[in-house]
Amino acid sequence: MQAGMRTSVVGLGLLLIGLDVLLLAPSPSPQRVVSSSIALCAFPVEFPTQGVRCLSQDEAHALFVTAGDVVPLGPHGERSVGPPKRMSGARQLALGLRIDPNRATEDELLALPDVGPTLARAVLQARQQAPFRQEADLRKVRGLGEKRLAKLRPYLVWPGTQ
Repeated sequence: MQAGMRTSVVGLGLLLIGLDVLLLAPSPSPQRVVSSSIALCAFPVEFPTQGVRCLSQDEAHALFVTAGDVVPLGPHGERSVGPPKRMSGARQLALGLRIDPNRATEDELLALPDVGPTLARAVLQARQQAPFRQEADLRKVRGLGEKRLAKLRPYLVWPGTQ
């Protein structure tokens, strides 16, 4: 009878150790959206009532929108007057769009890997002094060394290289 109790106690002990390991194991860190190297379509544009649609260059030109814009619509689905808003940075990256550091909002910059609030604000402040014409201009921003810029390179687009 004592041998049976020992087996039960040992089994219970092993079960408790297994549960401790599972409960104390670090949870996986949240994943950032990873950009595709190929855009899913040339002009993904969001319509508030229809979701994201892929437009041709002619359609985008007729609506005065660019890739990543959110088209303002009136109550009956017609194009409203006013500038379009932008999709969130995470959504743009998920659609395979690259971020233009000259147009990016703070939200778009924060969606980039290894960019926090301080660096995003530093990029916005540097951009107010002069636009970024090439990657070397962005390297002048405090906190953007070669290693970090190498991580960002696949997600950025420069003027004239769309």
